[in-house]
Amino acid sequence: MESDLSKSAAQAATGEPGAAIAPPPRAVWVAGIVLAVVGAAAFAVQMANQSMAGGSHYPWGFYIALFYAAASAGAGLLMVAGIARWAGAIGARDMGVLYAVACALFVVASVLIVVDLGNPAAILLTYASANPASPVFFDAIVLPLCIAFAVAAALFAGKGEAAGRTFALAGVVAGLALLAVEAWLLTTCSGRDAWGVLLGAGPALIQAAALGIAIVVLCGP
Repeated sequence: MESDLSKSAAQAATGEPGAAIAPPPRAVWVAGIVLAVVGAAAFAVQMANQSMAGGSHYPWGFYIALFYAAASAGAGLLMVAGIARWAGAIGARDMGVLYAVACALFVVASVLIVVDLGNPAAILLTYASANPASPVFFDAIVLPLCIAFAVAAALFAGKGEAAGRTFALAGVVAGLALLAVEAWLLTTCSGRDAWGVLLGAGPALIQAAALGIAIVVLCGP
């Protein structure tokens, strides 16, 4: 087993055909678990003290910036990976990994939205008092759908060439839809005029594509 893993890791490092993605070192898993525990504890403290991000300008800006970064990175990843899959540049196994990364980014974005709302119960109010004219309502629909899509794609996109191409095309559409909703949501932030530079269709797509390409280079073939 160890020799197989070592061989796969060596192939992945040299870029040989058929190379599998090497598992991350144990230190990476330990660091990730520690960060997750610390983050969950900090979130619980914020909830207990009612000192969520909305109560202070600077933490709120930091949280919301991280949200847009995570959401746009996931959207960009779906678009870039989908196009690369159609071009034959990425195989089914690597696409499964990239879909899993996209799902993780969308989950992170969802957690940051909960922080922004100040209370998990506010999520229920978003659905209970639905306003189709509000971008928040569409964000509350599109983002969970993107999570569900990424999970399904990670599980089933490797079931055949047709399935892989279908999921790839659907991923491009899903990424564009999420990016459009987030851009719409950004326009409703009053008093944040400096953020307007992010709203152009060209810059928004370029930024999302750049993030997506960076993740493909980091986690892909």
